[in-house]
Amino acid sequence: MSWRPALILGATALVLAGVLRWQVQDEVAAEVPPAPPAESHADGIAPPAVVDRPAQVAKVTGRPLFEPGRRPSMDAPAAVPAPVARIVPRVTGVLVSATDRSAIFDSAGTGAATVAREGGRVGEYTVQRIAAGQVTLMGPDGPLMLRPVFDKNRPPPPPTPPVAGLPLLAPPLPIQR
Repeated sequence: MSWRPALILGATALVLAGVLRWQVQDEVAAEVPPAPPAESHADGIAPPAVVDRPAQVAKVTGRPLFEPGRRPSMDAPAAVPAPVARIVPRVTGVLVSATDRSAIFDSAGTGAATVAREGGRVGEYTVQRIAAGQVTLMGPDGPLMLRPVFDKNRPPPPPTPPVAGLPLLAPPLPIQR
């Protein structure tokens, strides 16, 4: 790996951190009232200025960070609708031949499989395109490209017992010169 991309990334991060610190420092400095004139104390040390840190932090973090104006909106925050949980079918296999293209989908929880061709439907999705190793579906949220994956919850197959009379390891092949 080359050191140049890491160096460029590090330099960019430092520049961005400096810009953010400068913006926050300017905003906080504008909000802090000027210190009262220094009073003479016996030990020569002035008392620390009273600063309401939690209020300042809440004010700075309440503004949208990546908007050009960085000003809080005057409207009350709108309620965000709860996302709809969609069940995306899992592709377990793709069959592509010279005359036919089919995809095998897992029927969630039933143990049965659903076979669909291009143009067929699987749940609320339509199969748009089937290629070697991938299936493109069109659903309510737009196109979705899937690749075959194994079921992670499926238990592993039992180990195959060794055949009686055969060695577990094959002997090394002789070297021919």
